[in-house]
Amino acid sequence: MKENIYTTQIDALKTNLDLRRKFYGRDFPAATWVQVDRLYEPAQVIEVELVAEFPE
Repeated sequence: MKENIYTTQIDALKTNLDLRRKFYGRDFPAATWVQVDRLYEPAQVIEVELVAEFPE
């Protein structure tokens, strides 16, 4: 699994790591976090992209 996060407020994202732990448990995926000036929708603060492979 690979996680890409784009956010306009990376410090706010860092303060909510407990939500990430709740979702992933102890197995965090490879991740890239990027702070940007704005997202496609100006009111959005975060955009998450996940790439995963499901076993057959």
